[in-house]
Amino acid sequence: MGTPSSGGSLLNVFDGGQKSVGPVFGLDSENIPWVLMTARDTGAQSYTFALKVFRGQLAGPNVLFSGPNCTGTAFLEPLAVTQGVYFGPNAISLGGIDYVHGGTVYAAPAGAAVIQVDLGSKAMDDGSCFSGLIGFPGSHVVAATAVTFTTAFTPPYSVR
Repeated sequence: MGTPSSGGSLLNVFDGGQKSVGPVFGLDSENIPWVLMTARDTGAQSYTFALKVFRGQLAGPNVLFSGPNCTGTAFLEPLAVTQGVYFGPNAISLGGIDYVHGGTVYAAPAGAAVIQVDLGSKAMDDGSCFSGLIGFPGSHVVAATAVTFTTAFTPPYSVR
């Protein structure tokens, strides 16, 4: 996974209903745009994170689960930690989408503790669930909480 390049953007991402999803945050090494989004948990805590923009869906870090069949506690794979966007003064939250459960969005605050846990399954981008060996025993992950956007977005997505 590439690191989003930073900088101001005059481009925005729009959904299939022409609603603005948010500003383009940058491009990864494969020129895939990232959109900066904000969502809230049930306690009204706000999380701002970047998601990759594909025509048919938005994508973030892998959503992983403690149990089989994408059940149990949800975690996010903190790939961004090694890229320097998760810690520090310009840190942003992590956000991932679980298409197994209808597009549930999970987030972890910037700088949340990276912990080691044994994982039982992984939500795949195609809506299926992979159960079995996920990473190594004691994988490094961050705990995640379900969040919602104030507006529902529908594909296809476009940048303009």
